[in-house]
Amino acid sequence: MTITKAIAVVNNTTTSDSIQITAQQTTYIFITLAIITVEIALLIVTYITCYKQILKRKKLNNNLQQLNDYINGPTFENQEQLDYYILGLNHKEVNSLFGIK
Repeated sequence: MTITKAIAVVNNTTTSDSIQITAQQTTYIFITLAIITVEIALLIVTYITCYKQILKRKKLNNNLQQLNDYINGPTFENQEQLDYYILGLNHKEVNSLFGIK
């Protein structure tokens, strides 16, 4: 209590004024911490949202590549591979039959 009174005398304030200033500063500290916490939460939400968008874009690119492969159709090196494909083997099975990766 004596230190507070001494500080109050130096600052030309009363003891209650000195305590009130400290309470006000504490309030500002808590408000600042709350704002920082909200900012960190927003950064985390933004990161998660961007990551989800990246995953969606990768999936879309994969789907577009599959569609492109389907539109262009399978390619074969010779007539025998085409004959096997016509008999009902899919493109990958024909390629594996002939040792093509």
